[in-house]
Amino acid sequence: PLGLLGLAIGSVTDWFGDPLLRLALAATSLLVRLTALFAEHRLVLPVPAPPLVWLVLFALGTTLWICRRPSGRVLCALALVGYVVDWQRPKTDLRLTALSVGQGDALVVEFPKKQVMVIDAGPASGEGHDAGLSTVAPFLRRRGISRIDWLVMTHAHPDHSGGIPTLLREFSVTELWIAPLPCPAKDAATVSQAHELKAAEEVIAQLRQIAADRNTNVVAPHDLSVGKVAVEAHAATAIPDSPSGQSLNNGSVVLTLRYGGRTLLLTGDIESEREAEMLTSGRLGQVDVLKAPHHCSKTSSTEPFVQQTRPRYVICSVGRDNRFGFPHAPVVQRYQAVKSEILRTDEQGSLTITASENGELATSRALDLRFFF
Repeated sequence: PLGLLGLAIGSVTDWFGDPLLRLALAATSLLVRLTALFAEHRLVLPVPAPPLVWLVLFALGTTLWICRRPSGRVLCALALVGYVVDWQRPKTDLRLTALSVGQGDALVVEFPKKQVMVIDAGPASGEGHDAGLSTVAPFLRRRGISRIDWLVMTHAHPDHSGGIPTLLREFSVTELWIAPLPCPAKDAATVSQAHELKAAEEVIAQLRQIAADRNTNVVAPHDLSVGKVAVEAHAATAIPDSPSGQSLNNGSVVLTLRYGGRTLLLTGDIESEREAEMLTSGRLGQVDVLKAPHHCSKTSSTEPFVQQTRPRYVICSVGRDNRFGFPHAPVVQRYQAVKSEILRTDEQGSLTITASENGELATSRALDLRFFF
């Protein structure tokens, strides 16, 4: 307010405007130094962003307090108490949030007992774009999350793994899940696959080093039981006579979450070969929520896969106006044919699907529309 007042007065006369701006700058500099000091000594406590009802109540109370109305203090106290009670009350819902990180994937799973799993963290680039820093970390802090129990890299493509180093540095991470590569780069079937695997080896080496520095355990994906939520990790198996079947995409970590009679299938970037392998294994049935394989690409979501899963909700994580043309029209039509509701991050932004203990499903917007690119 002081800076804005200085700007307004400065447009008329520098005589009064300039001192106000200098005072605002000095006050801001002091706040920045204090914030840096608190951060350096870890004197921070992430808390969830207050719901609108408590903000409005607190603002009303503050206004009345300024007007010397005794009821103002009461309303402020009620807003603070209500916020703390709402924050600390036991939760029974399973929350899956697909973050809008442009052309990439980033999923956040919040379990009823407050444990957190982050699956991929969107893209990063040498030009300074980092979805982990710009989107995933702010979302986690907005939710009051300071620790990640399980950080999962489905595979080492940069649109999935780019933001993971940031999360390892910015948060306390208990376990980092990294699946074995299909084969060493030197044993690749093609030159392009060798380049892909070599890049993946470098990404994994970097993540292992950061994890070691941060005392994070690096483990292979494994099954979990988190309260009443069952988490099943599907390991990639050898797909014979198919070089593309051993690509990084088809080596993606696939997770199934079961809670309240509902099934959520999170597929990374698997393609048709891996879908066929899962179909023949007998491990694939109808699901309620599906994170669409490979961003709704025509290389995935085959007719047999769609007919077998028949999801109620399909999350299609894609970048707005992406150069690949995702989602491909035939894939959209396949899901529409089985009455699936398609949720697109390029159109709806970050979105959350909530599964209650009694099996009710609900969708909501997690944030205002926000796109990484």
